[in-house]
Amino acid sequence: MKGRPVKTLGQIALRIGIAYFVCLAICTGLLTAAYCTPTSLMRSNVEESILSLKNEGSIYHMIDGGENWRLDNFTVAIMLNVACHGDSDPLHNTFWSPLVGTSENGYDPIQRLETGLGQPDDGEGRTSYMRYWHGYAVVLKPLLCLLNLTQIRMAFLMILSGMILVAAIMLSKREGTVVAVLFGTSFVAFNYIVATFSLSFVFCLFIAVGASIMVLAKADTSSDANARFLCLEWCVPFFAWGALTSYLDFLTIPIVTLCIPLGLFLFLRRACIRTDNLLGMFAFVCSMCLCWGLGYASIWASKWVLSSLITHQDVIRNALRDAQVRTGHESTLANDSATIGPLDAPLANLRLAFPFWSAVLLIAAMAIAVIPPVRRFLSPSLPRQAASWCWMLPALAVALLPYAWYLFAPSHSFDHCWFTYRAQLGSLLCLFYVLADRFGTHMAPQKQGSCYGKHMTKGSIRA
Repeated sequence: MKGRPVKTLGQIALRIGIAYFVCLAICTGLLTAAYCTPTSLMRSNVEESILSLKNEGSIYHMIDGGENWRLDNFTVAIMLNVACHGDSDPLHNTFWSPLVGTSENGYDPIQRLETGLGQPDDGEGRTSYMRYWHGYAVVLKPLLCLLNLTQIRMAFLMILSGMILVAAIMLSKREGTVVAVLFGTSFVAFNYIVATFSLSFVFCLFIAVGASIMVLAKADTSSDANARFLCLEWCVPFFAWGALTSYLDFLTIPIVTLCIPLGLFLFLRRACIRTDNLLGMFAFVCSMCLCWGLGYASIWASKWVLSSLITHQDVIRNALRDAQVRTGHESTLANDSATIGPLDAPLANLRLAFPFWSAVLLIAAMAIAVIPPVRRFLSPSLPRQAASWCWMLPALAVALLPYAWYLFAPSHSFDHCWFTYRAQLGSLLCLFYVLADRFGTHMAPQKQGSCYGKHMTKGSIRA
């Protein structure tokens, strides 16, 4: 018996090791292929995109309703600059990530994009942005050959809306309409529309919703309640989601790609979580956080190492210096150095999470969640279902992950709270799942013995 955990850990390590090299090869290959795209094919669409950005400005609010409606055009201009250069030497530029252009008044990425358009990769004002993978270029480069910024925004809006709808329909078939309504309402309340118009943080939502669809599709096949076998089954998906996040994201709301699918998994498997395997499920949650973190950190660190080797620049030291700033307690946006208190970052994000219109929407959704118990009270013939309290403990732990992230990166989370507050979407979904279970919404029936699975028997559930 003592050898089984060691054997399982070895299997997990082997699978993650293979997943790491596969992810690294795919990341490098796709980005190099993307840099082969002739930048001349993008020029007309980038020119139209520049007009849109100049009309909006670096700081632009879609609606005059507070920071919740603010677009990240500053970063969008950088992303377009990266996307419309680099075809002169695809392999080298995969790790160099060139930016071209100059600006007269400080660092103006929109002006740099305009002055650098059409210039060679070694043109005036040439710099690099090697700290990030810029994997979004795999998506943006081919899209810019066909669409301008406005059209890309609309395409992203339709795609993400469709993905949320698919996930909601799958959730409705399994758990009932009320849970699906709560799921969809959460994305609306956290203004996912703004995310689709700000290209910098829409990719985290793509990953989070895509991972949720995968969890919904595989939930019934995950037949084991034993934490060791669940870890063995889910270590690679969570590692891959972390790796994909570091590849596509621009350090915006990465934690949602962990807590949204993990919270959903616990909710779908709540019938199998009991007092006798509760510690095992906490171990499973911690293991998935570790797998996600390994994927996120290892793929990102690999970019620093490979960029240093290929470009002969000290990318590692620069990246670590920037990481120290992001995780520090000094505000980088204040004119004078301002110290960020221990709770300043979480509170700043919490204040932005629930504007008036969002609070009204969420209260209405929560009111709908109470309707099923009322119907069962009025219709005694309907089966009553008791809430399962055990699963709520690890679910609430997952709900705290965004706040742990704010504490981990206080400078970044405080200075950019106008978009990092959306990380709390994962917390809200976990709380909604608890609410749904507490008030007895529909629970999909579990197959007999499905909580024990093919690897175990009822007597071995604590193993």
